[in-house]
Amino acid sequence: MSGHTKSTGRGKQFILLVLALMLPVSAGWVADSLLDLIKLTSPWWDSHTGWSELVTLALGAFAGSVLFICTAMCLYKERKEFLTVHARILPEAEPQGRSVLIMGLSPKGNKPSVAAVDNAMPVLPIEIIALDKAGLATHLKNAKAATDSTCSGLTLPLSVLIEKSHGWQQNFRAVWRHIKTGDRIWPLKAILVVTSNESQNDFEEFKILLTERLKDAVRRGEFVGKLPHIENICQTSIDFEEYNDVVDALNNAVDIAVKRYQITHNQICIDATAGLKIFSIAAAMVTLNRKLIFSYVNNDGRPRYYDAKIDMGTLGEG
Repeated sequence: MSGHTKSTGRGKQFILLVLALMLPVSAGWVADSLLDLIKLTSPWWDSHTGWSELVTLALGAFAGSVLFICTAMCLYKERKEFLTVHARILPEAEPQGRSVLIMGLSPKGNKPSVAAVDNAMPVLPIEIIALDKAGLATHLKNAKAATDSTCSGLTLPLSVLIEKSHGWQQNFRAVWRHIKTGDRIWPLKAILVVTSNESQNDFEEFKILLTERLKDAVRRGEFVGKLPHIENICQTSIDFEEYNDVVDALNNAVDIAVKRYQITHNQICIDATAGLKIFSIAAAMVTLNRKLIFSYVNNDGRPRYYDAKIDMGTLGEG
């Protein structure tokens, strides 16, 4: 059944390709026929052509017009085969070693939280905080079975982190994946943060918390290199529900990244996880048909990476 469907799809593509080629041909046919008719019927044109040739040219112009109109209508009806939008997921869902990560900051208290979660963030290793839910569950199981005293005290915070999450845990997951990606080409130079009206005053606390967890990871040898520069690029906070404001802020962040850190667009990732759908839509549109990628940390805690691109249809593809 799948082979038949694939064959049918290819046959349709071939027909559409023929129609696309016929469109300029039929237009040229009409134009040539009309031009010849004008020449033959004009007083200044010296011709002894009979009525038969005039009728032939008129019929040719009519037939060409019908063919052009029918072809144009068929192509318009099947226009989605020519202009389709695809958000391609990158191979193995890796950030490919981007140098600058641009992200929105949700307010600290935007998600249900308990004291155990708040207390876990400043003490747990960042590689544990950044685990997805399945990884946290596995780590919790191993911690319960272990006799090593270093595992004691982690059980309660981990169990709570599986069910609930700190307001910034998704940010930590996005940052840590960029630092620990296996195909890193460039070091992560900077994390540029876009703050909302609700999270503007939380930025310094977020910066201190993330910096301390990264310093701890360096001390323990989890990664080697300089810490990324963490900066709030919003002089004034913005409303994350205002699409145009978010787009302007993200474009400004991209410009800052390029100029300040002397990088190109293929070294930038925009994280779209910051709470509201409007922010995610804006991030996708800012990266559209550019070498930028955008990421999203899903509810299970796993970051995914996307390359938003408009493909000009699928004609000619196997």
